[in-house]
Parts: sequence; C-alpha cells; structure tokens
Amino acid sequence: MISRAILGPMLLGLILVQAQQQSVGLISGDRNIKDFLGRRPCLCSCDVMKNKAFYVTMRDPADWYTAVSYCTSIGMEIAAVWSTSELRALQETIQDEENEGGDEFYWIGANDLGKNGTYRWALTGRPVEEEVKQWDEGEPNNAQIGDSEQKEIEHCVAVDATSQKWNDFRCSEAKKFVCQRYPDN
Repeated sequence: MISRAILGPMLLGLILVQAQQQSVGLISGDRNIKDFLGRRPCLCSCDVMKNKAFYVTMRDPADWYTAVSYCTSIGMEIAAVWSTSELRALQETIQDEENEGGDEFYWIGANDLGKNGTYRWALTGRPVEEEVKQWDEGEPNNAQIGDSEQKEIEHCVAVDATSQKWNDFRCSEAKKFVCQRYPDN
C-alpha cells in the first residue's frame, strides 16, 4: 500500500508534468517569434512579416463578394496592402496585366461594409493605413446609385489599371480582381 506521504508528491509531480505539456508554446517557452506563431494557427494569415505575392488568377470579372470567395477557394486571399512596398508590388502586378484599355479596375480587399467611411481589409478587419491609401481625386465618394427606393451605396474598393488610383464602387459590380498568397518557405 502506498502511503499518503508518497502519493501526495507523486500526484503533484504528475500534475506539474501535465501542466508543462499543456503550456508548450507559451511565449516564455518558445525560442523565437516564428516558433510562437507556428504553434498558434490563425484563421487569417498571420504571415504579416513575410513577403506576399499578388496574382490576377482569373481574367473574367466578378462582383467583390465572388472575388473574395474565389481567392479563398484556391487557397489565397483577396489582396490587402499593409506597406508601401506591398503597394508597389500590387501596382506592378496590375500593370503587368494585359488590359483592354479604357476604364479597367481590379478589386482589392479594402471596403467600408462594416462602418460607412471606415475602410478595412476584408479578412482581417485591419484598418487601411493612411500610407497606402491611393484615392483618386474626389474619392471615396460613396455615391448612391439607383432609384430612391433601392439605392446602393459604394462600399468596395478597386484599383484603376492605368492610374493606379483607388475608387469605391458598388460591391455588386463585376470587375477583375487580385488575390494574394504568402509563398511557402
């Protein structure tokens, strides 16, 4: 028979071992930030410190919601830019596309669907930083389109292929779009 004097420390030791196993990945136990993030998968991309690549994956125009859904369905995200270097990469991607001339626009993830006038990125909800905003003159104007009964307000952002300026549009309009992904290591 095991005495309480021996059983108590054994149980305490077992509890401590279990607690240590459950706390694997605490910031104090991680070797670096990559280990920390690697143990905590995010619902949306947590690779904000990595370089991302932008792609125009489909040549057919789609409404903004379909663009978001399509990018997600192929393992990507609708384009979001968080720095001036990413902005330049997005602009280069759009410039490299064969455009048919005229007013050609590409959906990106910026929108003010949550709160009118407050632009955020689609999947993260992160505010669009001032340093990357490229609004065309008079934009965003949140124009209301339609008869007085059914006005649709412009909430989704697209980039002009020629000027690289941003404009807000009705999300239901069909436009080309840009997806992004973080290259594998």
